[in-house]
Amino acid sequence: MPREGISEGGIEVNEDIVSSMMVVLTYAISEKHSETNRGGGLGGEFGYGCDFENEEFKMSPYCWCEKEECPLCSGDAPNFLHKSSGAEVSWYKCVGRGMIVSDGDIPWVEVLRRCLSSLSEEGDSP
Repeated sequence: MPREGISEGGIEVNEDIVSSMMVVLTYAISEKHSETNRGGGLGGEFGYGCDFENEEFKMSPYCWCEKEECPLCSGDAPNFLHKSSGAEVSWYKCVGRGMIVSDGDIPWVEVLRRCLSSLSEEGDSP
């Protein structure tokens, strides 16, 4: 069940919106970096996240290694981290499933805007 929404500039932002933002961001990453891993199956092509990091954010898909020392498997690292705001999102297998979203006053629309802008600023090199 989605968490109560957060009003951000008149936009009601809830876990469903954050989930959609993660899918949009995965799509944008894969458009810019065709070598990134994509999902498939029930989560859809862009519904799993992908391995990517730049100075603005880091994203990782669900990890299946099940090793204790793995920060993703142990829950010590989120699947998405926006570095400057500290915004975090974790999910189970695919975006939106068992999702945990940072509490607090996170400007999610601004987070997405900054992440997408950081991809545009990279130029044409991966």
